[in-house]
Amino acid sequence: MNIKKAFTLVELLIVVCVIGILVAIMVLSGSQATTTAKANNILNDMRHIRDAARMYFWDNPDIYNDPEKANDPPNINDLGDYIERFETKEKIYKITPDNGQWKVEATVEDEGVREKIVLKAAKNELTVSGNRILMLIK
Repeated sequence: MNIKKAFTLVELLIVVCVIGILVAIMVLSGSQATTTAKANNILNDMRHIRDAARMYFWDNPDIYNDPEKANDPPNINDLGDYIERFETKEKIYKITPDNGQWKVEATVEDEGVREKIVLKAAKNELTVSGNRILMLIK
């Protein structure tokens, strides 16, 4: 009797299914990590913009003293000297006046990223309104 040693079709199908399941698990966990990383990036960017706006006004005290300029927040482009990787900031962030204060505002279209930001946001630091993430500059 001459018996050939080879894999059967069923054995090959089982191996392919197991590999497919492992790949699916890796893809799902990878997309969660990407969403978390994007949320962290937005939170860090907003904190940097807030701190940069504070430094901008410390360096330009005449803005505080001029009542006409006091309600005009800085243009996001004015903060370029205070923020690293500035070219990405102007796309989704802006600074607007809000009752004598300024608010940093980010537009977040990805629902998953927005939910992660809500979970990670400090209670008194951020507010979420629709697809807008808001942080006050005091």
